[in-house]
Amino acid sequence: MNGPLDRQHAVFLGVHWSWTDIGRDPDAGLDLPFDEALTAKASAALARFGAALVAESSSDLIFSLESVRCAIDAVSEINQQCAKECVGRHIALRMGILAKDEPPRSARDASEEVAGARRLASLASPGQTLVLLPDSLIADALGGRLTPVDTFDWDEASDLLDALVFQVNWQDAVETRVVKVLTPDRQVTRVSKLRLRWRNRHWVMRADSAELSLGRGADMDITIDSEFASRDHARIRPHGSTFVLADVSTNGTFVNLDDSVVFIHDDEVILRGQGWISLGKHASESMGKVLYFSSETGAR
Repeated sequence: MNGPLDRQHAVFLGVHWSWTDIGRDPDAGLDLPFDEALTAKASAALARFGAALVAESSSDLIFSLESVRCAIDAVSEINQQCAKECVGRHIALRMGILAKDEPPRSARDASEEVAGARRLASLASPGQTLVLLPDSLIADALGGRLTPVDTFDWDEASDLLDALVFQVNWQDAVETRVVKVLTPDRQVTRVSKLRLRWRNRHWVMRADSAELSLGRGADMDITIDSEFASRDHARIRPHGSTFVLADVSTNGTFVNLDDSVVFIHDDEVILRGQGWISLGKHASESMGKVLYFSSETGAR
């Protein structure tokens, strides 16, 4: 049975992407804009939901859709397509959904609503989609797909301090697999170095490196200031010719590995290739607070 979120409204979805190649000077940040491949991925994903491209710039795309439900479903699809495009690069994806009760009545109204969707996308954290709904839809937004966002410290958007802003939960749409206990004798590619990056800090681990601790605590080797992380959450250690991540937390750890997301809880996984580690919540719900890793391999 269709609900209010399925009905036709004026809905605009802003998609903002920035990215950088893995191995590029990390101090440059995620400053590279859209490229043709990313634009094509987003457009193809949204075409399945009847979206129409209404505006674009060097760093974002704005689409119109028929309903809030279509926009929320499209967010999940774009995130999954983005994950497949992440090989060799770090991508910061931000999105914003602006819904109105009625279609814009003039070009000026349409321009303001496009600007509103673009602004929401710019306010979002990496991996987050912000949603601003009309009063008529707020009661229906409190289901499993949307959760309220605390706007208390939004100094750059003081006009939204009293607004009910939501974020999209799309974790359930992502294929997540549980890892079995690590088998020491498993044949794997030799990893000579493991590079780690948290914000503007960097670490390089080698075969003779000491174990690194991860968590919210200030006494951890790598302190991740996430409310979802345990004080002492996980360990990374050399293990023969590999590097192993071990979870010791309450909420478990998500790892982007082999083009899928694995979840470990009181378990271990071998880190290989490049990806991210998110403590306690999937990266889509951790407000971009993830530890990036990349490995340098050699034949065994």
